[in-house]
Amino acid sequence: MTLEERYQHSECHSLEQIFPNQTNPNGTAFGGHIVSIMDKVAGFAAGRFSGGAVVTASMDKVDFRIPIKMGEVIEVISKVESVGRTSMRIKVDVLKAMPNDTSLVTSGYFTFVAIDQFGKPRVAIPT
Repeated sequence: MTLEERYQHSECHSLEQIFPNQTNPNGTAFGGHIVSIMDKVAGFAAGRFSGGAVVTASMDKVDFRIPIKMGEVIEVISKVESVGRTSMRIKVDVLKAMPNDTSLVTSGYFTFVAIDQFGKPRVAIPT
């Protein structure tokens, strides 16, 4: 698989619905819950790209543009955009996935590190 094919193959999608226990007193999703979902889906992309275990190293600023109300469905899309020797930078977008609303809710970048069975960094692009 070429590097470009590996980037394309890394794309992951997840649909999530917001339930009452995931909301604040205003009836909108907790920001931390959304960031947790973003981290999980970014991890799927990093693991798919690197062919093994990965860990979150960092995340960039995440700005919430619009609220997500209880009962709404979101689509989380992640894709590896660049790779170093052991690390990968993943872009994550969160969009509403409602029949008449696919607005961008938030986006961010996560950095993951590929690790071996001992938890030590390994090469992110398997040969």
